[in-house]
Amino acid sequence: DGQMHPHLLFNLDHDLDEINNLIDSADPILIATLLSRLRSIIDYRQVAYDVADYAHRSLEAWITAQGDDWQYEIHKPGLRYDVPFDYDVKATFDAIAAFRQQNNTYA
Repeated sequence: DGQMHPHLLFNLDHDLDEINNLIDSADPILIATLLSRLRSIIDYRQVAYDVADYAHRSLEAWITAQGDDWQYEIHKPGLRYDVPFDYDVKATFDAIAAFRQQNNTYA
C-alpha cells in the first residue's frame, strides 16, 4: 500500500495527462474508501510484484541473449530511448546495475 510507489489520484475529467497528483490534497476518508474498493477487485500489490519480477527476468534473458555486446545493443543509436540514454550514460548504466541487483527481492 504505497510502499513501492506512492499512491496516485487524478481527476481524469480535467487532467487527462495525469500530471497533477491529488493524493496529498484529497480527503483521507475518500482515499481509504477508494483503496478499499480497489483492493476488493484487484490485488494491486501482487500485480506490482509480478510486473517487477517480469521486468527483471526479461532484462536478464535479453542480456544473456545479447552476450558481451549487451551494453552496446541497449544503447544502439536510433532506438526510441537513445536520446534520454545519452543524457547521462553512466547514470543510466548505474541505474540498470542497481535494478539488476534488486532481482529476487520481490515475493
